[in-house]
Amino acid sequence: MADTRVSSLIVFAFGNREVNGELQPGPVNEDLARAVQNFVALHAVPVFAQWEVADVLNAAEPRSAVSITPDVDADGNVVYLNTVQVAEKAMRFAKEMGVSMGEVGVVAFADHSVRCVYTCRKFGLEAAVPDSMVLPDEYDADSGQRWTTGKTVYRAVDLMARAQVLGWPTGEKDPER
Repeated sequence: MADTRVSSLIVFAFGNREVNGELQPGPVNEDLARAVQNFVALHAVPVFAQWEVADVLNAAEPRSAVSITPDVDADGNVVYLNTVQVAEKAMRFAKEMGVSMGEVGVVAFADHSVRCVYTCRKFGLEAAVPDSMVLPDEYDADSGQRWTTGKTVYRAVDLMARAQVLGWPTGEKDPER
């Protein structure tokens, strides 16, 4: 998608790090944040970013991104936020804010980006990775999410998740877990 056609960005995180019992964005999400910063420096569009990336963006420039955070269950446990839920929440937040998403630029880890685009399109959004966007493609071997530590393990999980997004029967409820 031509950069000039992008009306908003949805940014999907990839992995994280656990430091002293606290979740941190990790290097891949820091790379995603830099890609977003470079893009919005030239194209001022609303940014809806999964919390791991939004935290980095908002630390550099307060309130530069709407943070998409996971829910918390009745016991106070964080409920895993999958790719579909990130897209749903971004759309809901945009609607609540009166923001037209228009043509959506998708920002994600390179191997994750295909599913992120499929997911956004499944919800009726015109979505693609912006033409100038250089997506990170190096896995974090120390990620706190084991399926984001390397290409082999990620591809197996991603294929199941893509099948779900495309409506293929898999027998799995949430292959990202």
